[in-house]
Amino acid sequence: MKRARIFLITALSILTASCSPSVTDGVSKELAESRKAAIADVRYEIRFDIPREKSEPVAAGETVRFSVAQKQDVVLDARGFEVSAVTVNGTSMTPDMRNEHLIVPKRLIESGENAVEIEFTAGEQSLNRRDKFLYTLLVPDRARTLFPCFDQPDMKSKYALTLTVPEGWTAVSNTSVESREGNTIRFAETEPLSTYLFSFVAGEFECVSVEGIEASGKPIHLYHRETDPAKIAECGEVLRLVRSSIDWLEEYTGSDYPFGKYDLIVLPDFQYGGMEHTGATLYNDRRIFLSANATTEEILDRAQLIAHETAHMWFGDCVTMRWFNDVWTKEVFANFFAAKMVRPLYPGINHEIADLKSYYAPAYTEDRTIGSNAIQRNLDNLNNAGLIYCNIIYDKSPVVMGMLEQRLGPEAFRKGIQEYVRKFAYANATWDELIEIFSQEADFDVAEWSRVWIKEKGMPEYTAEIAGNEVTVTQKDPFGAGNIWQQNITYTLVGAEGECTAEAVFDGGAVARMAAPFEVAYVIPNSDGKAYGRFVVDEKEALSLKKAYSGISDETGRLSVLMTLYENLWHKSIDAAKFAEWICYILDSEKNTLIQSSLLSYGAAAARWCGGSELFEDTLFQIASDASRSSELRLLAFRTLMPLTTKYSKFLFMTWADDKPFNGLELSESDRTSLAYQLMVRYPEGATDIRRIQEEKITNPDRKESFLYISQACAAEREERDAFFESLLHAETRSAESRVTTALSLLNHPLRQEDAVRYITPGLEAIEEVQRTGDIFFPSTWSNALLSNHLSPEAAQAVSDFVRAHEKSMNPLLMTKVLQKGGWLLQ
Repeated sequence: MKRARIFLITALSILTASCSPSVTDGVSKELAESRKAAIADVRYEIRFDIPREKSEPVAAGETVRFSVAQKQDVVLDARGFEVSAVTVNGTSMTPDMRNEHLIVPKRLIESGENAVEIEFTAGEQSLNRRDKFLYTLLVPDRARTLFPCFDQPDMKSKYALTLTVPEGWTAVSNTSVESREGNTIRFAETEPLSTYLFSFVAGEFECVSVEGIEASGKPIHLYHRETDPAKIAECGEVLRLVRSSIDWLEEYTGSDYPFGKYDLIVLPDFQYGGMEHTGATLYNDRRIFLSANATTEEILDRAQLIAHETAHMWFGDCVTMRWFNDVWTKEVFANFFAAKMVRPLYPGINHEIADLKSYYAPAYTEDRTIGSNAIQRNLDNLNNAGLIYCNIIYDKSPVVMGMLEQRLGPEAFRKGIQEYVRKFAYANATWDELIEIFSQEADFDVAEWSRVWIKEKGMPEYTAEIAGNEVTVTQKDPFGAGNIWQQNITYTLVGAEGECTAEAVFDGGAVARMAAPFEVAYVIPNSDGKAYGRFVVDEKEALSLKKAYSGISDETGRLSVLMTLYENLWHKSIDAAKFAEWICYILDSEKNTLIQSSLLSYGAAAARWCGGSELFEDTLFQIASDASRSSELRLLAFRTLMPLTTKYSKFLFMTWADDKPFNGLELSESDRTSLAYQLMVRYPEGATDIRRIQEEKITNPDRKESFLYISQACAAEREERDAFFESLLHAETRSAESRVTTALSLLNHPLRQEDAVRYITPGLEAIEEVQRTGDIFFPSTWSNALLSNHLSPEAAQAVSDFVRAHEKSMNPLLMTKVLQKGGWLLQ
């Protein structure tokens, strides 16, 4: 086997060496393919010396070991930091830095094994440093901004890390600590990992573990900076959720947990919900440590998040996509299996409803827009890989995967997954390779099914025409490409003599016909909620659905009707004021808390779009004030009312000023902090006092720091807000991205739309630098914070002007973010 492998490397090297790729910015697909063919057995020995003061540079060094079959130039990726010395196989060379790369010349490379020693100052972009801690975050191509490397997912490597940290600091990395001498910590070598999964955290943290909760026979440790005893008490539940996820995945995949340990670090203001570094998974503190009044949705969200990140240990970390155009293949399984994992944990929850809210609804927010994109997309360079991430890959893809599982059958699907995990463990795979596995026992053309659902953009639109007892449903491709999305859609046909269900079958044609044993008056489309698409209705049809809603006994059917109405509201085919009014009348009859949450959020959107609804605000106030109602519904109503109302501003102020529960309604510190922001906007003359009082109420230093930063966006004086906005246009002030987006949203508060329109153009002009200097979700969250609160014609014109001016020059993947988040304005 070894001899055959050397021959293969030699043959591929001969093919690639004669046509070396040009060295351009980023990591081009051409460069990545060339390196993968020529370079093998990569190992990194890396050290970082962390100073206590975050203003001081981080000295670093590494030895990169690798093998080549023949002498050739070797290109390492390195961006945004200084390389001071390079030694290749014992010979020193002057660092040759070109277009974000370090070039090691052919004359210094040996056939066989090589060692390149590099001294450098660690890059700051991905070394997220705060006063008392730091953490690395290298997905998708940020490893090259921290240390020189082969920064591509299919060059899996082993890492041996040494950290020197300040006195009193804890350090966590992918593997266990091998030795510690004073403040110098050496970690064991990792399993084969893609560069984006290498990680370490260092700082002042507390460590929690629970006896008997283990991974690979080793305790699972939770590191945190929380100070609230009630929140710290949740650590045991968090660790139990990790353990139950591991157990489920081991049983389903037939494969043991694939790494040496599982630790998690809960970080304040972390950019994402979580990040699946092996042995050092990072989590956002607000998603993990819940308040005493946490809603059903928040509790379920935490369990899904933990299940999602744990699923990545198998799907993404152990089996990794070959190129980031297939990054969705790790996210689809993380979300698809997360939904399955949490079901037995919460048997009292209607999980079909939870899936509609967690996956269908967020997928629609982007798929409905002119910025819709396919699940799988082309990617020529990893410097644009972050732009691939979106709701379509996170939320549409698990919906689609559920359809595939249903067509294949659960057992055939599971068998294919188990073969996939076994075949590609600690290696890389493409989506098409998985399709080949599924195709072996399928009785339909899986590749053709994949072509439309995975590789084409948009979601199908359906219209129904009634003629007596017959119903004709027509599918339409919104982008005119003529695609046919294969799926069966359940319709409820309703007439004076009763109702029945029928299926509209789309399996190659664009028209489906159904019949009832009576004359049909109207239809309820997608009445079981399982189909994906927009079900077009006009005002008359919408009225029939509204009248039918309360009489639908099936909860999933009710939420499906609500979502159908909302999607048509978004497309402006039904009236927003009438929709908001209807929400007020049915809230009393709806008892499911997850549906209540959707009713409130959809009603709030409709109220804003129609210019305000006094009835909707009155309804929210009445619910929040009524001690006889459920505490969860009251809290949801209160949270919905906060950013919406002007009529009840005094009520909000009195509630905030009184530290006691409002008429029995408990508000968390987070609720009161959010309320302080809203009050600073509504009462500019008292903004300084509100800021001071709320600061005194926050005891945790990390949360206090976050509040003081964000509250700058609520300053009374326009000049102060303008200066703060100007500061956000500079990369060095945007390092805490979750704080930045919250602040940017407040700068563009709905009550300050007219004043804030001037932020739109410079904010959009900055998006290319935001993408270049930020992490994967930042262009999307930046665009959303900048645009989502605007409704005016002036705002629409600003976005439209920007799109016209940049549609030819801006990277299409980046322009998609603007088109998606400015979707309502551009409709």
